[in-house]
Amino acid sequence: MPKVTLTAPHTHNGKGVAAGETIEVSDREADWLRDHHLISVPADKAQAVKNVKQENDDHGTA
Repeated sequence: MPKVTLTAPHTHNGKGVAAGETIEVSDREADWLRDHHLISVPADKAQAVKNVKQENDDHGTA
C-alpha cells in the first residue's frame, strides 16, 4: 500500500487530514486521489507521464 502526501485537506477513513500530511492508501485510492489532484506526484512519475504524453502527441495518438 503506497504512502501519499496530500496537497489539500481530505477526509480519510472518517478523519480529517491536513494538506502536507502523509497517509497510507490502497493503489485504487491513490489513483483516485491523483485523478482528483489531491496528492503530489513524485517527480520521476510526473516526468514519465510527460514523456508518454509527448510521445503520443508526436505520433498523433491519444
